[in-house]
Amino acid sequence: MDKANVFRSNEFHLDDSDVLHVIIKDVTGDGIIIALVDKETGIVEDSKIAVSESNLYDLQDKDGNYYTVITIGTQEWLVENLHTTTYADGTAIPKIENDALWAADTGGAYCWYDNDQATYEATYGALYNFEAVNNEHGLVYFERGGARDLGWRIPTITDWHALYNYISDGVAYAVFNSIGGVLKEVGTSHWTTPNLGAVDTYGFLGLPAGQRTAGGVFNYLNELTWFHSNTEYGVEGSTHFRYYGRLEYADNSLRIDFGSKATGHSVRCMRDITPTMRDFDGNSYTTVIIGTQEWTVENLQTTHYADGVPITAITDNATWAASTSGAYAWYSNDRATYGDTYGALYNWYAVSNAHGLAYFQKNGIKEDGWRIPTKTDFDVLATYLGGINIAGGKLKEEGTTHWLTPNAGAVDTYGFAMLPSGRRFQTGSFSLLTLNGILWTNTPAATGYAYATTMTYDTDNITFSATAPVNLGVVVRCVRDV
Repeated sequence: MDKANVFRSNEFHLDDSDVLHVIIKDVTGDGIIIALVDKETGIVEDSKIAVSESNLYDLQDKDGNYYTVITIGTQEWLVENLHTTTYADGTAIPKIENDALWAADTGGAYCWYDNDQATYEATYGALYNFEAVNNEHGLVYFERGGARDLGWRIPTITDWHALYNYISDGVAYAVFNSIGGVLKEVGTSHWTTPNLGAVDTYGFLGLPAGQRTAGGVFNYLNELTWFHSNTEYGVEGSTHFRYYGRLEYADNSLRIDFGSKATGHSVRCMRDITPTMRDFDGNSYTTVIIGTQEWTVENLQTTHYADGVPITAITDNATWAASTSGAYAWYSNDRATYGDTYGALYNWYAVSNAHGLAYFQKNGIKEDGWRIPTKTDFDVLATYLGGINIAGGKLKEEGTTHWLTPNAGAVDTYGFAMLPSGRRFQTGSFSLLTLNGILWTNTPAATGYAYATTMTYDTDNITFSATAPVNLGVVVRCVRDV
């Protein structure tokens, strides 16, 4: 019970801000006998409270191990690394100590660092290969108060990006960042000096648990830690890799990368407090239902295709003009100013790419049915709204916070909140912000062109163009049938 600044029972919850602290009076078969002490006077209160170990923590796994929980943004995370030896359905997870057997395993396994449970389990938890993480028996099972506590999962790559996005306050992910220290335990009791940037803002208590390599070798204890995701790395059809989050002693970064499925890494479990639909990068979206269709309210912001392949970012005008493959940009190459409000500008090569552009998950599970709308999808939408001559006004955000005056006819009947996101012209220049909102369809037209949908500040109609050049950069909304 060495969790600093955390004490929970059915009767009270103490932390650093309280005027009382706890002294342990006795340990009995019924639990721990404690007393409350006034910090200023030193007076011990007469009443003593018996608290069982189960009341000092939030959750228990299948083996009866205890875990505490913290909240970061809209997510709950375990404070301890997982150390269950039993799958969710009660099946024992194979423990493999032999290096060659570890390297050859394809069914799921765990181990303790250096095969030394007595020394390392309590602090660092177990090391699992990906086949255990992604096993049909399920790795995640917790109870609270004797009943199963639902919603917990191995984080996906989207969950790790969502965590990063919250901590960074929306700053785009970069390999070298300053987010890792927020998650690392402070000091050098476990981390090697200098444990750069460690402040542990939320009590995540990231510890340097090391790893077991795909070949069975243990290394990097006290220096690095890797946390599994439940997302396979799918570039070029690879079946050998998966994504992870990583912290290290000499760097202040939260590294989100990929590596071998056979490597033994730590597991932290999490769940959403409020189920949120997110893209691959962890950006959140809301939706509205209009007739028989469900639409995203926000313009797409993802920088990855549906299978995790990065979309090329192009800032240079000449390179944009010459591109014949998928690419994106932020308006005026300024994500900080325009990204969150207006989303990304994609060329049509990205929209129609074989890797897919529409991907969303909720509660760690892919949301089915989402797609880039075809021209037919927009035809259906316009017809439901009463025709192209008035549909634009029913879709545009009201007012002139973003639209130029007069924003004609804007009533935003269903909360679609269409914005004047402008465009990146095929030459690479940016224009029409506050004037026009242009949405790609996934429908090709003549060679070198595709259909796009436009709404403008000075009319309440919606227009379709079959002459949008494929290297034009405009925004994307996604749709699915209901």
